[in-house]
Parts: sequence; C-alpha cells; structure tokens
Amino acid sequence: MHKSTLSKNMIKNMQRITGLLFILISLFFYQVSMAKTITQIEVEGNRSVQKSLIINMSGLKVGSEMKSADIQDAIKKIYAMHLFSDVQIEGTESEEGIKLTIVVQEYPRLTKVEISGNKRIKREELEEKMNIIPGRVITPAEVKRAVEEIKSLYNEKGYLSAQIQSELIEGQTPGEVILKLRINEGPKVKIKKIYVEGNKAFKSSKIKKQMKNKEDRWWRGGEFDPDQYEEDKEKIIEFYK
Repeated sequence: MHKSTLSKNMIKNMQRITGLLFILISLFFYQVSMAKTITQIEVEGNRSVQKSLIINMSGLKVGSEMKSADIQDAIKKIYAMHLFSDVQIEGTESEEGIKLTIVVQEYPRLTKVEISGNKRIKREELEEKMNIIPGRVITPAEVKRAVEEIKSLYNEKGYLSAQIQSELIEGQTPGEVILKLRINEGPKVKIKKIYVEGNKAFKSSKIKKQMKNKEDRWWRGGEFDPDQYEEDKEKIIEFYK
C-alpha cells in the first residue's frame, strides 16, 4: 500500500514537471515569434549633430533583432555624448518588422558670454578661469562649474562675500544662447582681530609679527589674503623651530 501511494506521487510530480516544461517551451517560442527585426532607423530633433553620428553611437543596426536591453543601452550611449538634454526612442511596428525613431533634444550652442559687475578682476582673467568657449554646446553643469570657478577666484583674492548670478538668454537663432554673468564683488574681507591661543614661550605680539596678514588699523587696510594665510602658518611653525 505504501509503495503504491509513493508511485502515484512520483507520477503526479513527473506530470507537473512535464507540464511546467511545456509552458516554458511555449513561452520561449512565443517570444521568438514576437521578436521584431529593425527595418529602419530615423532621427528627429537634431539640428547641428549629424544623423549618422547619432545612429552610429546608439549601436542600433538595421536588420538586427530589437531587444529592450539594446534600446536602453542605446539611450545611455547617446546621452554619453553630452550633447543632448533628452533622448527617447520610439517604435512603429509593421509586418516586416519595426521602425525606430531616435528623438533627441540638443543642448543650446553658446554664442557669447556677457560679464558685468567685475571691477577688481579683469574680464580676461575671469574667462581664463571659467574656460567656456563660445561656439560650443553649453550645458547646465558647465554653467554651474563656471560660476563656481569665478567664486573660487574671488575667494582667492579675499572677496569671500562675492556673489555670481548666471542666466542663459535665447539668441537670435533658434538653438543658440548668450550666457550672462552678473557679479556682485562685495567688500574685501578685512582682519578685525587676530587671536593667538596656546602660546607660552612667546607673546602673542611676537607671533603676530611673523605674519604678513595684519589686523585692520587706521594706518593700514588689514585686508585678508587667503594665499598669504597659508604662508603665515608655515612661518609661525618655522619661527618656533
């Protein structure tokens, strides 16, 4: 009785496995039958970037089988060109296969940089620092980097409260922009008081004499020099040595 029951269970399990295999095989052939061949690739939205370049970068090819993973990979590759703010791939099915359309939105091209409000730093020095060249594509990340570079330059010269505003203005031709930078330099930071702590061997006045950064007095400006600040610390160390 026990052996008979065991045999029946084994038969049932084998039937279940066979049924599962049949379903998996059916799904496989269904997916194969549903696979679409790429019959055509078009590009929309491109102005200055050539259609052939976009298609080549995508890795998609006419005559190959379309896979969802390939579409995602193609979008990533096109984004990696750093020329487009948006990339989408649309498909139109037919009996022959599927037509793909790569829809892109290009970043604008910079025609000019306008700078205002700079009095303490010359325009040429600002342009060299931010390294943005008219005629090239401009992205929000590049604008942010340029603002940070200018801010860093003002900090180096002691203008720690300097503020920079940026704005992209549409040019006369569609797809072209002008970058406007408005600078509020603010006052140069001055040293009101230098405190010395932990000194026992030497008086504070003796240590402060080693420094080029000085306190604000009526006979001197006392402007803070960030570069000199690092040198002052080294001079105090050498003085103690």
